[in-house]
Amino acid sequence: MKKLLYSLIFFGATALLLSFNSYAQETHQNLKNNLDAAISAKANTGIVFNPFIRFDDVFERFPFLNTTLYESSVFARDIKQAMDSISNMVYDTVSGTFIPMGYYLFDYNNEGKQILEAVYQYDESSGLTFPFYKYTYEHDDYGFLTLQYLYMADTASLWTLMAKQTYAYDASGNQTESIAYGWNAVSEVWMPGTREVNEYNQENLMVRYTRYDWDATTEQWVGDRQREYTYNAQNLLSLEVASNWDEVNSAWIYSYQTESTYLPDGQISVSVHYNYDNVAGDWVYSSRSEYSYDTSGNHTQSKHLYWDTELLHWVNLGLYEYSYDEPTRFYQQIYSVWRPDLNEWEPEERNDNYFDEFFNPESFEEYFWDTEILDWEPDEKALFAYNPDYTLDDLILPYLFQADVPYFVNMLEKVDELYWLPETAEWIHDYTNVYHYKPIDIVNVAENKESVFRVYPNPASSQITIESTEFISTTSFALYDLQGRVILEKSFLQPVSIQVSDLSPGLYIYQVNCGNALETGKILIR
Repeated sequence: MKKLLYSLIFFGATALLLSFNSYAQETHQNLKNNLDAAISAKANTGIVFNPFIRFDDVFERFPFLNTTLYESSVFARDIKQAMDSISNMVYDTVSGTFIPMGYYLFDYNNEGKQILEAVYQYDESSGLTFPFYKYTYEHDDYGFLTLQYLYMADTASLWTLMAKQTYAYDASGNQTESIAYGWNAVSEVWMPGTREVNEYNQENLMVRYTRYDWDATTEQWVGDRQREYTYNAQNLLSLEVASNWDEVNSAWIYSYQTESTYLPDGQISVSVHYNYDNVAGDWVYSSRSEYSYDTSGNHTQSKHLYWDTELLHWVNLGLYEYSYDEPTRFYQQIYSVWRPDLNEWEPEERNDNYFDEFFNPESFEEYFWDTEILDWEPDEKALFAYNPDYTLDDLILPYLFQADVPYFVNMLEKVDELYWLPETAEWIHDYTNVYHYKPIDIVNVAENKESVFRVYPNPASSQITIESTEFISTTSFALYDLQGRVILEKSFLQPVSIQVSDLSPGLYIYQVNCGNALETGKILIR
């Protein structure tokens, strides 16, 4: 499991909530408070427990290399398994049964693009289910998400429009702008809230992110924060500089910066964080992270330090240690804190991750260090169940899952969350999520008939394959950029694979011609 740098986290729908003006922000906060109180602090949404596999926190520093909200184009007709609902239950230790708590509903159009996410809560006292909130989504002809609406259910269980967010993209498919609005029901107008602008270089790497807030008095966008990114020759993020807008001087003021260096194989080596001293007008040390790897390239250690401004040297702060066992598909993470009084590291938290034969996460166990008995004590556990007959290529997943790219391989069907009961020394059921799917007959709207050709994968990074139900004569394939320029052409008499790794990332148009059969489509190169 080379470079297996994953750990489990809880993920909730509140992460998808929009940022609005002060009115909508208050609604956002009220929603979050209601969600948190609905079940417990463990379930961020108050409805559903959604553990995901994500990259280790070391590499969370690099989410800016691909911000495209793109759904794969589907060619001709295909049967996909679409996740259409998630039901959540809590275990009642008194009755020994699971009690419903709520559920998600998802819907998609005939191209497999999500158009709805709705959340319903179960009221135990009345035994009824009530609507809570929902999102609706709209896409352009290229499959990009362009518009998102947020509705909340009022006291009469009727949907009330609350906010919307718009998205724009460049010719390469990079998200260049998003604007969030709050709905003023009194004046019946959209009130701008926040605007985010992304800029990219020729390699489609983000070089600047700027957020603006709407000033209702001047009716203008006012700067809020800005991040500028510089990359090395390997296109790895080497410098991040953050600034905040100074309204008094109408200028960007430095806030912090992070410098990162890498090993020849591209693994991050050292990351140094600075804060800007406005008085001295210079950068000052803040924190430092050092990363180690084994001979196979597995990440084995991350050591975090802070700068002592009085003694003027680095001081140990936290340590992450990672271990791997490929034959048993086991991955462990241990976090320790530095004890200056003992001059040693003291364990604090441990995560054990097990994977099945297909490298799906099978179980996740969390332990904490008991300083009295000097041993690990179990805390929480998650168990995962899959349908091995389907892989991710067979699935259509909602944005709720795509926000943290799922690293499971097969169809996720169930997640059980348990907690450790020290009194009886056993695992007790806490929450259960069941994931439901339905078959969707995907149709390419632009070509609503059985396709002669198949071009895959989409998106693609290294090569694309062109197949046909029958090659009756020489088949020609042409790839165009969005300006209509021919990027590559090829003729063949049988299925063929074409290298595209040297192409610039972005959206392309292809055309396949064989005898009387002529088809066009879109493909995304990453």
